[in-house]
Amino acid sequence: MRPLRLLSFWFFSFLSIYALSFLSVLAWGLLNYNNVFLVVGMVCPPLVTLLFGWLYFRAISVLPFSVKIKNAIVWIALDFVAGAIMLAILKGSGPADIFSTVSLITEAANFFALLVAAYISVKQLEHSVKALPPSLDLRPPAQG
Repeated sequence: MRPLRLLSFWFFSFLSIYALSFLSVLAWGLLNYNNVFLVVGMVCPPLVTLLFGWLYFRAISVLPFSVKIKNAIVWIALDFVAGAIMLAILKGSGPADIFSTVSLITEAANFFALLVAAYISVKQLEHSVKALPPSLDLRPPAQG
């Protein structure tokens, strides 16, 4: 795990999620409280996490799945820490206020999205290796 790479992908994911959430709440208020924008605001975080998680995991697709689970746990821990900092700055709340039911459900969905992204990145590698013609297959020959 390269910490700077994980931190940068997490940071851009975090910024994208909060920008899209802000825009969906703004549109919800401006367009007479249409519930479609609330649904968009709730579906966006796992989808953005899935996208950035896939972009992150596809470069490390050869690592074991246990390493990818550890990376996902660090990603979610960073989400909680940054959420607590933002909550303290914007609302003046304590760090324990981040552990609400809504935030736990959202982070569980984000964690699941990261696991799906890790799984997709592994499956993509397996399919791409099998698709090579035998003359271009760079795997070492089986011995024994």
